[in-house]
Amino acid sequence: MEGPAIPGAPLGEGWGRLWVTAQVGRWLRGQAPWGTADLLAWPQGMPFWPTDPLVQAVQVPLTALLGDTAALTAVTGLLLWLAGVGPHALARRLGAGPLGAAIAGLLVQGSPFVLRHGADLVLEALALGPAALAGAAVVAAHRAQRPSAATWLAVLAGVGATAATSPYLAVYLALVCGLCALATPRRWRRWAGVALAGAGACLLVLLPLWAAERGEQGRLGVDFAQRGYHLAPTAVVHPSTGARAAPRPPPSPAVGAAPSPRPPAAGPAPRPSALERLSRRVPGGAALLLASLSGLAWRPTRALSALALLLLLLSPEPWLTAAALQPRLPRFDGPLDAAMGALPMLSALGNAGRVVGAFVVIAAVIAARLCHRQPLLAPVLLLLGLAEAQARFPGLALPATPVQVQAGLLQDLDGPTVFFPSGDPPAWHPAVAPKELLFLAGRAGVPVAYDYGRGRIPVDLPVQARLSVLSDAPIGVAALRVAPALPDQAAAWAALPFRHLVVLEERLAPEEVARLRPWLQTHATLAAEGPGWSRWAWPDRF
Repeated sequence: MEGPAIPGAPLGEGWGRLWVTAQVGRWLRGQAPWGTADLLAWPQGMPFWPTDPLVQAVQVPLTALLGDTAALTAVTGLLLWLAGVGPHALARRLGAGPLGAAIAGLLVQGSPFVLRHGADLVLEALALGPAALAGAAVVAAHRAQRPSAATWLAVLAGVGATAATSPYLAVYLALVCGLCALATPRRWRRWAGVALAGAGACLLVLLPLWAAERGEQGRLGVDFAQRGYHLAPTAVVHPSTGARAAPRPPPSPAVGAAPSPRPPAAGPAPRPSALERLSRRVPGGAALLLASLSGLAWRPTRALSALALLLLLLSPEPWLTAAALQPRLPRFDGPLDAAMGALPMLSALGNAGRVVGAFVVIAAVIAARLCHRQPLLAPVLLLLGLAEAQARFPGLALPATPVQVQAGLLQDLDGPTVFFPSGDPPAWHPAVAPKELLFLAGRAGVPVAYDYGRGRIPVDLPVQARLSVLSDAPIGVAALRVAPALPDQAAAWAALPFRHLVVLEERLAPEEVARLRPWLQTHATLAAEGPGWSRWAWPDRF
């Protein structure tokens, strides 16, 4: 792809990843206090700490050397490489041969779990490599007659690296260790040592996160755990007619005012058959599920297979697959999700769907052991995994999103800014990617109203709702429902602490721009404009 690009789909998490690195860079340069996202939820700001400080420790210096987009691509490639190295090391530790261990790494890298989260650029879910290396260290400590200091140091480093790259996977590593401890109660002393070492490592890594985010608006606060993301809309409508909005074709790359918008959606496709739906939603992936089931027939892998299948049943995947095959079934996200719903603090650091990552690693180890016993099984599993990956991502290439910011768009933004239309919940627009404005804010150092899904209504929501009504541009239902009325009175607008209004006109239909422009020309001052965008001095009178 020509020009700068980031891995992942346009509506993925890549924009947010760029912003996190930009925020950490602001801390290092002394432009913002540590533990605070000074550019978000203007004017208050909000508590923030990255959940993957180890990734940031790599990405921040790479950003200084290569630029933000190239650094993100390099870090994504590093995590995908580790996703193969970690299962390889764990499989070797559990007795697999070199061929089987290599197949384990390849099956994890090409698994639907990794490909799906790679397409969305959820780096916390891609960090299976450190979790598998931590598992290998735990196995070494459990099997050793007298674990050496180096063995315990490896446990500390492995668990700490897992918590520093993905707290989600640290939670599920602890779950796996707990299940193994229940299955081998005679080794309780050794498991107690592992638990103490792991808890100490996690405490050291997660203490800054707890200190920064334990407040009311933090991710570990009660308000976020109970109400976070509840304002995200489920539909997009036109304000005047109530009709559901249809996505528009993306603008030409030559005049795109900001990163690529949502791709055009095709018309309603005929419902696929049950067999086709099953082929797209095999829980955990066809190759890994086959390996787990086959492992039940061989005594040395029976316990591992039982553990893998139990983790899969605890996750949402088999239950969502059943609902996809039989739409009359009620939605159920699995027993683990139901249990975590009663533990809001844990749910802030865990995602029940990502326990499938633990299944993927264990199932790959089972495949490695089976291939060591029966070498002819190796090409079968490898070809099945390759075919499944090819069916989901032709050419085995993850999507990429071009990063195109029109020259001048971010210049002279010396104060808090409102972007319209917005991709921020709940004022969600179908042509602006979620978290895209975080990227713009982080790169330009511009304060915005985005609140990172903390359950707090963004302070620019009345403006978003008002401008959507004036232009009849599609906007999230939740925005229209919760935004307070904003009359044409100077006091009402002056109370909103913003200095600039940037209109991404390329993201609006021509008729919507035609309706909005006269109003802006009457009540605001045009400061600058370019192909597909315009910047207005924030109105101080109406």
